[in-house]
Amino acid sequence: AKAVMWMRPSFMLHPQNWFKVLWDLSSVVILVTDLTLIPVILAWDIDLEGVLLGFSIFTSTFWAADVVVSVRSGFYYEGGDVEMRPCFVLRRYLAGPFIIDAAILLADWLSLVSIFTAGTVGTSEGFTLIRIGKATRILRIFALLRMVRLARVTDDLLDRYVSHELRLGMRIIMILLAFMWINHMISCLWFALGKYSPSDTGTRWTNGEVSVGNTSYFYDGESPLYQYATSLHWSIAQMTLGAMEVAASNTAERFFNITMIFMGLLFSSTLVSSLSATMIDLRMQIKVHNQTLRSLRQFLRQHDVQAEFSHRVTKAVVFRLKQKDPLHEKDVPAIGLLSVSMRSELRYHLCKDHLVTHPFFHICSALNPEHTVQDVCSNATEISFLQRGDDLFLAGNECNNMYFLISGKLDYAQLPDTSPVEEAQYTQVIACAHAWLCEAAMWTKWIHVGTATADVPCQTLILKADVAIRQLRKHRVVEEFTQSYAALYLDRVRTATSDKWPNDMDVAGTVFGELIASMDHDMQVGVSLEAFLKLSQRGMFRLFHDMEHLRKEIVSGECALWINNNEAERVVKTLVFSISRDYDDNLLMELAKVGPEQNNVRGVSSATVQLPGGKLKTMENIEEAAQRLFEEKLQPLSECVRLVGFDNEVVIEESPSVKIRTRYVKIVCHMELTESFDAPVVKPRHGNLRLSSAMSRSSSFRNGTTSPVGLSPPLWTTQGSNLSNAVLRPEVYRIAAEKSGLYAWLSPDEVVRFKRYDKKEAQEWLNSLDLGMSSCISEHV
Repeated sequence: AKAVMWMRPSFMLHPQNWFKVLWDLSSVVILVTDLTLIPVILAWDIDLEGVLLGFSIFTSTFWAADVVVSVRSGFYYEGGDVEMRPCFVLRRYLAGPFIIDAAILLADWLSLVSIFTAGTVGTSEGFTLIRIGKATRILRIFALLRMVRLARVTDDLLDRYVSHELRLGMRIIMILLAFMWINHMISCLWFALGKYSPSDTGTRWTNGEVSVGNTSYFYDGESPLYQYATSLHWSIAQMTLGAMEVAASNTAERFFNITMIFMGLLFSSTLVSSLSATMIDLRMQIKVHNQTLRSLRQFLRQHDVQAEFSHRVTKAVVFRLKQKDPLHEKDVPAIGLLSVSMRSELRYHLCKDHLVTHPFFHICSALNPEHTVQDVCSNATEISFLQRGDDLFLAGNECNNMYFLISGKLDYAQLPDTSPVEEAQYTQVIACAHAWLCEAAMWTKWIHVGTATADVPCQTLILKADVAIRQLRKHRVVEEFTQSYAALYLDRVRTATSDKWPNDMDVAGTVFGELIASMDHDMQVGVSLEAFLKLSQRGMFRLFHDMEHLRKEIVSGECALWINNNEAERVVKTLVFSISRDYDDNLLMELAKVGPEQNNVRGVSSATVQLPGGKLKTMENIEEAAQRLFEEKLQPLSECVRLVGFDNEVVIEESPSVKIRTRYVKIVCHMELTESFDAPVVKPRHGNLRLSSAMSRSSSFRNGTTSPVGLSPPLWTTQGSNLSNAVLRPEVYRIAAEKSGLYAWLSPDEVVRFKRYDKKEAQEWLNSLDLGMSSCISEHV
């Protein structure tokens, strides 16, 4: 259950807190003891002194402390939510059990005050006060109402950890204890009636004579223990319709005796039927258990199964018989009495929240909120339960289902015999919002390449792929979206490489955001605007910046938007160029973008330190995007590089423009520099400059002069700057194209260093460059 714990104070106790559970268990023991002693004290007029006085002080103090614990304890709403806010807890307590608790406390402390203020306990006034105090203690019976909450918690613990047979045995014991406690109450009442009630005949049953051999004696002259045993004997005789030598001696006793006979008639039949039903249920359970094991052993013997393995099989079956399996829909006959439409609605409510955790079905529910998801839930879903050690699926078997782990943990294993892996791989799947397995079975003909086994008792949602597809085809818009999604998913499966072969848990490149970013323009915009609208309704956009710019990007197709585990995620497809040299591992990195010419503007506004490239346009393929971006940014290098190949890379980071988590799906175009190219060198504009020895074949350069780039790694040494006293900096080149920029050859370590601390060092480095009067650095987007 989720908890309502807004600004929860540290002193509040959760209903399932261990201290609260122990306190409730202690209250049960004290309550039972109290309700057992109070009738005896009242009936036999026992003085509260010694042990009884100490126990009375202890219980009064305990119930006073119980009021404080009750005010500090949260409670459950009917829907299962937990309320932990002090004002609501106090209001509920004052409107509920407070009056009863206050009356009980008043009775307790009146009893104690009467003892300590009566002076001499033996005086008649003292006895009167004590008797009044004792009589008020009977109000404690109302405290049984506090047992309801504990009974619910106890039942839940018994359901989880106690077997069905043990619960039946405990039920029999509880019935017998309840029977004895009721007879204890009646026996005390019967003795009090015979000792204190007025008599119209001048005699009472306690004045009766009993003969044992030649000796006669009266009940009221015997010990309290014998009197209690006689009263209890009489009570049990009346409840079981038996005989007893004690007889009623006046009208009040007669009427009480008649009442007990009627109660006994009802109670004895109820007791016998309850015990009989429980015993029969227990015997049937034991019979089924024994018959199951008997047939198993007979089968193993008939087939000559080895003794060691036979013992293992028997142990496994015994373990499973002790487990309590949750009820399946087919185990509840009452569900079969419902109409087809109501059964469909019931399954919808059972499965909907689990199904829409997958973004695909969430979008389907938005495209057709009235029918699609309900049809899928009603016809294509099933909830299954696994015990520890059960297999959800086995490697090599055909897969026709998609699975969602609702609760528990699964162990997924891939072995070289059945999977394209060099060594065994083990993965643990924990229940969460994205714990979906075998999605490939929805869109391809799939064979399991691994085995999933329950590590603890698990609950899973099974989605039948063929049936689900038939339901998705009923609605035109949903069908179009399904076809587009399925085609992209299938393409990812076909184009998978040996770096990461598809398995039952994951297929590379099938993250929902990446797939919608590859859909056609109208479909991508529609799905992204649905996510945009949902976030707007939830008020999440107040956390981000420039949302109108984000909306325009969505509409133009520059980015996609989706909800990833209740968090907004922007998806941008980019293509970048990774240009390397054959003699080192340096890459040509874009340090900053150069804007249009502006006079009297100096310095750098923002450093990028990234591979050159840009966003893909809507419906633009890789070859077209590569040609367009290369001409825009690196046109002077067109004759100096050789294409090596393409690769994919995904980077997740916060966008600097809209301040929202962004998934950059990068297509990396790998190129190799084959010959040097000419580009202007941008030199530092302050500090003592000298060219490091053995770093360049060129002479000193002025701003605007050109040099062959790429054949040697020239560096500038800057002294006296605020960066360091002797820092070697690579030369910076201005590559003029449709979109000019500043570039430098950087090693992987230098790239990492310049990107640290929000690119502070890179920004200071670019600010130290002499950009002249002809250009300035534009803002990074």
